[in-house]
Amino acid sequence: MDFELDAEQASVMEAVDVLLQRHAGPARAIELQASGGYDYELEDALAEAGFLDLGRAMGLLEGALLVERVAYRAGTVALAARVLVGAQFGDVAVGPGPVAVTSLDHTGPVRFGSEARTLWVDGGEEAYRVEVPQGAAEP
Repeated sequence: MDFELDAEQASVMEAVDVLLQRHAGPARAIELQASGGYDYELEDALAEAGFLDLGRAMGLLEGALLVERVAYRAGTVALAARVLVGAQFGDVAVGPGPVAVTSLDHTGPVRFGSEARTLWVDGGEEAYRVEVPQGAAEP
């Protein structure tokens, strides 16, 4: 079994690394902690570069590699919900970010729920996409 990235995957991950060197890192995460904890600038940079649709465009492996890279660089964005979960819904629009995921029977906090503009809800047999007005969710 070959675990090496192919040329296209390696090229994309190198581009991700360059972007993250400019927009992420421990110092940035510490700075964000003092001001709310979500990195809208990083999310915008990832969107502008086309990386938020990587799971759909290339596949779940590449999406998972992106999520791992961003986490490794201490990026504080709701990436897994958008890149991995959103990719599972084919041509259905993911919705505006940040994106959070929950289930109908969940009663506790939702990771990135207070920042979410789109909420994917697992309803068992069906999934629902709910667009949340900015500022409507409580932290």
